[in-house]
Amino acid sequence: MNAQRNFPIDERAPGAVPEHLSEQAERAVRNALRAETRERGPHARLYAGSAAAGLLGGGALTACLVLALAEAMPGWAAALIVGVALVALAVLLKNAARTRPHALVRSADPPVPYAVPDHLVPGTAVDGAEAPHHRA
Repeated sequence: MNAQRNFPIDERAPGAVPEHLSEQAERAVRNALRAETRERGPHARLYAGSAAAGLLGGGALTACLVLALAEAMPGWAAALIVGVALVALAVLLKNAARTRPHALVRSADPPVPYAVPDHLVPGTAVDGAEAPHHRA
């Protein structure tokens, strides 16, 4: 009796099994990524939209500050002052972000070995007597 198997691999082709397994793995990963994207997609779009709105709002507030300062001085000076202030704020935020993760690390120095007690070192005196030497 010749039983027919549901095995999509041509058994005569050498290397067909690894190729088939890699195709199955690729398909599984692709399907998992699509499912995760579908699940998290709306939240990611909301975060991206909020970031864009925040960036545009910051630009509008910057323009407002420049126009307010331009009442007391030339426009170019007001824009220069606001630009320098924003660059300084960016540098401060970058430095704060850089030092924050390193606060958990006390020192980058390697650990210093401690002194080994004399009674654990072969060939040292124990209670004033010479320790016996073992011959191999």
